[in-house]
Order: sequence, then C-alpha cells, then structure tokens
Amino acid sequence: MERTENMEDTEGLEHATQSDYSAIFDAANDGILIHDIETGHVVDANRRACEMFCYPKEEMMKLDISGLCSGEGDSTSGEVMRRASLAAKGEPQLFEWLVKDKAERFFWVEVNLRRAVIGGKYRLLSMVRDISERKRTEDRLRRINETFLSFTTDINENISRLTALCGELLNADCALYNRLEDDTLRSCGQWNVPPGYKSSDKAEGHICYDVIKQARNEMVCIRNLQDTDYARTDPNVKAYNLQTYLGYPVSFGGS
Repeated sequence: MERTENMEDTEGLEHATQSDYSAIFDAANDGILIHDIETGHVVDANRRACEMFCYPKEEMMKLDISGLCSGEGDSTSGEVMRRASLAAKGEPQLFEWLVKDKAERFFWVEVNLRRAVIGGKYRLLSMVRDISERKRTEDRLRRINETFLSFTTDINENISRLTALCGELLNADCALYNRLEDDTLRSCGQWNVPPGYKSSDKAEGHICYDVIKQARNEMVCIRNLQDTDYARTDPNVKAYNLQTYLGYPVSFGGS
C-alpha cells in the first residue's frame, strides 16, 4: 500500500511538472518554436509565436522554417536552412531574420536557434523576438545621420532635405517648411506637394499662420480638418481634401 501511494505521488508530480511546463511555454513573452531537427517542420509552437505570425496553432504546425522566410537578402530559405544545419550540429545561432506572417506582411525578428533534447529527441529550438520597433528606430537614426552629413553650404537645400526627412519619418502625405514674411506665407522647403500647390499665399487664414503666430513650444495636431473653420479659411484644406495637420513652430535667428 505504501509503495502504491508513493507511485501515485510520483505520477502526480510528473503531471504537475508537465502542466507547469505548458503554462511557462505559453506565458513566455517571446515566440518559441520547436522544429524537427531533420526537416525543420514545426512540431510545437507557443501562444506568442502563433500571435506573432498570425497563424492558428494547427496551421503553424504545418509549416517549416522556410515557410516563414521573407525571401529577401539574408532571409532566404537557403541561408536560414544553412544556419539551422549548423545549429543541428551543436553550433547555436543568433541572427536577425526578416520573416513574413500569414498575411504576407514582413517584420524583423531576432532568433536564438539551438539544438535541444525535448521529449527524449533532438529538436531545434527557436526563441523568436519581434525587433521591428528596434529596426525602425535604427533606420530613423541612420536616415537622420545621413541627412545631417549631407548638408552643404546652401541653406535652402538643407531646409529641403530636412523637410523631406520629416515627411518620410512621419509617413506623411506631404511636408512643408513655411516662413512668415510680412503678410505672406512662403514655403521654403517642400516634399511631395500636390500638383498646383502655391508656394506663397496671403498668410491670414492658413493653419501655419496661426501656428507661427501663437509660437507655442509644442506640437500642434488638428484632426478632422474638413469639420473645422480651416475648411473655409485655408484654401489648401478644401483644395486637397486635407484631413490631419501636424506642425511645430520653429524659431531661427530670433524670428
């Protein structure tokens, strides 16, 4: 009887350990994929991995490593399988990988790929971390650095470069650097402006005129422009069906 009770206790401990493993596996902040070491097929995936790649678990289990590749640069299936082969031989791999989700959207991940014994078998274990935001930040810093390093002695050209940079980084439809000269609002820097845009106009009534005159040291964001007074006073709002304005007053040389 005593032996039976001890065996039951052991079985309960094993059950609890398996339950704990599953809970930790699905609670991890990073995606975890377990692959067949020979084929690269996914044999298990945690909740975060399924969310990251937008696949239900049953569909994720039908994929292999190459099925997640973007196919661009060093993220081709051949390169990733080369790294998987090295990991299978006991050489852990840490690399950045441009992957795609179920909807064919690309995003960057950092992968820690290594061989592990799971369930009594050699498997490939992938720890996958979404680094898309980090890559976007690195790209912004690179583009800012390139812009400043490309400055010349031509002030107007430098202003145009900065205007274009702001428009691109903000993912805007167009960007302008406007100056108030007496009663005239003049665009000194332009990026992606629509056809027919007037680079100078009577200032009063324009959104930029109010932002410059108020000279508040803060970002100004106005949404739903078609429902504001600017739909009547600022000719560009109606002419180009503008929906959102984002601006910041800049002081240079005391003006």
